[in-house]
Amino acid sequence: MLPVSSVTHHALQPALIEQVKQPGFFGFILSLFGQSFEVFDENKKQAFYVSKSGLVKLVTAGQGSELQNTAMKSDRVKDRVLEVLNPVLNKTIRLSKIQETAKKIGSKPSSSEQLIAKLEEIRDRHLPKLNLNDPKLKDVLKPGDIIFKKYHEDNPSIICKMQKLFKAIIVGKKEREGHKFAHAAMYVGNGEVAEAVTPHGKDPQVRVLRLDDPRFALIAKNEYRIVCPSDEQLGAKAALVFRSFSRSIQPSTEPKTTRIKALKYNFIEAARSLWHPSNFDYFARQRYLKYHADYADGATPTQIIMPRRLFCSYAVSLAYQVADGLTVREKGPKTLEAIVGTPPTRIGNPIIRTIVRAIWSRYHAIVNRKAINNFVKVKYDAVRANPQDMRNFIIRHPQLFCDHMIVR
Repeated sequence: MLPVSSVTHHALQPALIEQVKQPGFFGFILSLFGQSFEVFDENKKQAFYVSKSGLVKLVTAGQGSELQNTAMKSDRVKDRVLEVLNPVLNKTIRLSKIQETAKKIGSKPSSSEQLIAKLEEIRDRHLPKLNLNDPKLKDVLKPGDIIFKKYHEDNPSIICKMQKLFKAIIVGKKEREGHKFAHAAMYVGNGEVAEAVTPHGKDPQVRVLRLDDPRFALIAKNEYRIVCPSDEQLGAKAALVFRSFSRSIQPSTEPKTTRIKALKYNFIEAARSLWHPSNFDYFARQRYLKYHADYADGATPTQIIMPRRLFCSYAVSLAYQVADGLTVREKGPKTLEAIVGTPPTRIGNPIIRTIVRAIWSRYHAIVNRKAINNFVKVKYDAVRANPQDMRNFIIRHPQLFCDHMIVR
């Protein structure tokens, strides 16, 4: 945090702050719809509400009225300002953070595009940047690294638009970076990534393919955000879990004559994830336990008696939650089995197996609710989490995951 004396004079003008303030109750109501944001003044020990345009006005206070007025009208500038000030929205923004950002911008930008470039530089200054075709990439990636595809404004994505629309209107969540993350994959080692994608010809829908496969290539201006887990062993386990599905996945390195049948993409669940809350509730706990039992039995996660269909963020989340259930804790119950016992396995009849595991997982999801909630680290509903939900969880839990690099 910068000392107050080092902040530009414009950012500290009380008159400017008073000008952008919104009435308390009015600002609170607007904040529920993502149209207002709470700012905390550390010096006065009090908070106030301000609009997106107000935030831009504070940040660009030293840029001159012409550029400031142009910036206040630009949605792209507003998005970038929020990305820098408030990585996850609906959280209080510190006034000192606004002042710090205003100082870092300085007086260099002469246009909105230059201002956007400067804000992006501030946002990403600590992240190394590599090209997707850079041979160094596979040397720095580690198994379990999560690969988020971020879409550029010039490359609109229907998934991004739907996430923004439904999460804002139905669920009431307005999240990071304008809902621009629309795909998630995982690096599983040996220069390969695993992902679940919509059907395209005869290509497998849940697959492992090489980083340099043209089917994984980026469109101009889009980028991948690489996220690494703080626990490398957890990441390595997640990669192994994802690879365990590979008996039903056709890696691009295998001959095209292979008869391995690929898992299918789940359109219905993918659509539901756009609007459905992804809280770690009873159903999320039940599924967490069910997938743990499936994996303990050496089986692909199932729904009834058929293999469960997946979509991109669901597949990555599923791999991480199964790996999470296999980890040993330092405090409290050290293993999941210490809470729920050994999961039911080796039941030959698929119908009986489904019934037994359903009863087992539902029982423990209720009886051991508190203990399971305390044990689970990757805590959200995997089947209800779209790519942006997953990204937001990661941003909210820096002790578990952190941004590693940008790939363009």
